[in-house]
Amino acid sequence: MNLTIAVLTGRRPDLLERTLTAFTDHHPEVWGSAVRCVMHNTGDDATRQVLDRYDWDLRHTTNGRLLPIGEASQILGQQVEEAGTEFVMRLEDDWEAHPVDWWEGAVQLLDTAGQVRLRRHDEKVMGRCAVCRNQMLWVEQDGHRVTKDAHYTHNPSLMRTELFLTLFPYRDERDAGRKFHGQPAAQHVPGVFSHLGGDGKSLKKNGGRR
Repeated sequence: MNLTIAVLTGRRPDLLERTLTAFTDHHPEVWGSAVRCVMHNTGDDATRQVLDRYDWDLRHTTNGRLLPIGEASQILGQQVEEAGTEFVMRLEDDWEAHPVDWWEGAVQLLDTAGQVRLRRHDEKVMGRCAVCRNQMLWVEQDGHRVTKDAHYTHNPSLMRTELFLTLFPYRDERDAGRKFHGQPAAQHVPGVFSHLGGDGKSLKKNGGRR
């Protein structure tokens, strides 16, 4: 598949376990064929124990404070560059995969889009571009949706690695979005991943990555 799965995690072992279990259960061929890399933010022992149950091609651990998402993402980007595949799927530790046939459709969408969003299409997301504030107007393409007005997102997505790496270095998601701005984006339908980080578990509320 010429794919790197790039996982960012830390201090949420229960959510990480759900993320990895769902992915490997529902998409074993994708998982087994990909280069698997992980950035373990803080090096906490509970997360390490979950990661140890899986095989990783590239694994980086930071010890100490929880790095902001932008800073942690720079390390993840270095791993993606080292992996050297054509495609990259970024995945944080609070997303549950569903048994959806998505790979071929998502790759085809990259012929016309810079980023293919893999979040379930029926989950609520921002309606305006975070950079230019234009309303995101989606049009159907082969059963999926495309737009010229979407921002870059850290939500699960598929990108060509060459374009993904042009976003680095960046300070945070919005800074990456400014570099991505002008690229068309696509939304896979029905999408693959549901968000698990609610109920106070999002590290955005705790000075963390999101």
